[in-house]
Amino acid sequence: MKKFTRLAPRLAPLALRATGPRGRVFRTVSELGIHYRRSPASTAGSRPPRSGPRAGDRLPDLPRGLQARTAGTGYHLLLSGPPRLWPDERLASLLNGRVDLLTVHRLGEQGPWPEVAHGLVRPDGYLGHVARGTDLEGLRAYPARWLPAERG
Repeated sequence: MKKFTRLAPRLAPLALRATGPRGRVFRTVSELGIHYRRSPASTAGSRPPRSGPRAGDRLPDLPRGLQARTAGTGYHLLLSGPPRLWPDERLASLLNGRVDLLTVHRLGEQGPWPEVAHGLVRPDGYLGHVARGTDLEGLRAYPARWLPAERG
């Protein structure tokens, strides 16, 4: 086991550049090649982003450190695009009764999508809902089903 811990850091960069069967094996073992796009817990908005991660994909670490910011318990709402497009009033109904369960991240132009989009990261690090634009209607059904608001 000691030899493996010394070899792994040297082999990882080579594995990342690998293509073909070896690359597929590495992406599967590292969970980068695993997705749950057909899961009932993965929903795309009526306008999915043209590029970037989709609902059911593992959240990439772009920008660097994004996975660490969204690790742990709870759900994380990622908002890409100019912050002025995401005023608190627009998010109030989503957060109502879910403040302790849902964290909002305004990513500006540094999000995983190259356009204005929003995505909901589940506690397992996978995207539960992704849509392009600022219309949150498609997203509202997701927390209602999977993340019920606290009563009382």
